[in-house]
Amino acid sequence: MPRVDSKKTVALSDRVWRDLAGLGVEALAIGLAFSLILALAVFVVVRGAPPENFASPGTATPITAATV
Repeated sequence: MPRVDSKKTVALSDRVWRDLAGLGVEALAIGLAFSLILALAVFVVVRGAPPENFASPGTATPITAATV
């Protein structure tokens, strides 16, 4: 078994780097898929809303002081 101060000691093997790269690719793919699904959901909701109600200011709600 090599000692810590030995020159033959490898800090991280190639397998560790390969596993980390695989995890990074998986995380990127999951993030991309989630973003596309979220964008599609927003598109479907906006597409189904009547045009006159989209981003309309509506009526103002008066703000009153609360009585305790």
